[in-house]
Amino acid sequence: SCFYLFVLYRIVAARELQGLYLPFMTLTIVASIVHGISLIVSPAGKRVWLMAAGICMVVINVFTSVLVSWSSVNPTDVQVQNTAREILQWSAFASPLVFVMFIINFRSEMRTLKTEPASLTLPSYMEGVLNFVGFSLAVFVLVTSITMAKDGHTTIYWTKRNFENAREIAKIYEAREFVSSKGEVLRYRILRPLDYDPQKKYPLVVSLHHGGVHGSDNVTHLSSEPSAILSSNTYRRKYPAFIFAPQSPAGSGFGRMNNYPSTDSLVFDAIRALEKEFAIDEKRRYVMGISGGGYGSWHFISMHPEMFAAAVPICGGGDPTLAKNFVDVKVWAFHGEEDNLVPVKFSRDMIDAMKRAGANPRYTEYPNEGHNIWTNVSQTSGKLFDWMFAQERD
Repeated sequence: SCFYLFVLYRIVAARELQGLYLPFMTLTIVASIVHGISLIVSPAGKRVWLMAAGICMVVINVFTSVLVSWSSVNPTDVQVQNTAREILQWSAFASPLVFVMFIINFRSEMRTLKTEPASLTLPSYMEGVLNFVGFSLAVFVLVTSITMAKDGHTTIYWTKRNFENAREIAKIYEAREFVSSKGEVLRYRILRPLDYDPQKKYPLVVSLHHGGVHGSDNVTHLSSEPSAILSSNTYRRKYPAFIFAPQSPAGSGFGRMNNYPSTDSLVFDAIRALEKEFAIDEKRRYVMGISGGGYGSWHFISMHPEMFAAAVPICGGGDPTLAKNFVDVKVWAFHGEEDNLVPVKFSRDMIDAMKRAGANPRYTEYPNEGHNIWTNVSQTSGKLFDWMFAQERD
């Protein structure tokens, strides 16, 4: 279990040891099943609560292994991934029942003792230390619980507010769906340039949302920058362009990160379909996004560098070994030095890899800033968009 938690930490913190995730998770599940079986078939099974704990452990872990296998066999099926993830979340709530059963059993055993349990004599200073530790842990749990509750309330508040903002923005966007030859559906919004003239060619900005607005309502993701700022009349007049804002379904993403299925191929196909319909300048395609959209920006130019003239990944990350693929794509990346959600190392590694490959990317890092750096980025939006819309593929 300790090794498994260590592997999880390294995957989240530094995107390392991904290859060990499945083996250690499998080992942990197998060990838990063996533990549960031992409680059932050994003399421990004579105690009803211990047997119940064993049965619960076996059922939960067998169920988990089946779901993991199911999702592993269908890694690109978004519906399968979503269903498996939701069921696993609910099954995780059942795990603490095992410990409740242990506690009930131990208390019942204490009641059957013929003599009183021998009192444990400790030095007075040790009693003080243990009391202090116990009190500190109780305070820590209480403060953490209150903080999580406040964060949850704040999240609900901002989710509602962002949805209202997105609904206003959505009024000027056209809601669409792209259906692939396999029947896969990508919901997206498209915003045409002001005073659109089919006889002219316009740039295309692929705006990738962050990880908090996945879904299928085709509205919520418009609250994520840069869609919101680019849809204002000021920017539409200054930078006439098509704004393409796809919405990634829940449980998927725009880049191949954390073993999530990716909607990248659907996005590329949707772009090609739009170019057959509208006067889009194929030499001036741009991709930009924040957080999950930042990952997607790096991923898109890694997979199809020929499609994009420039990319603006904000607090994202990618695969440095692929930097040689997109040396011809102009990149301006942004990151906060104190980002605890997406470590700044991810952007630094990508920029360093591009420089080693012969490219000359731009990079802005904000000291003492965390993950939410859009306000900082927006303060340079004039220079940023002037630079981006000036880029053109040869």
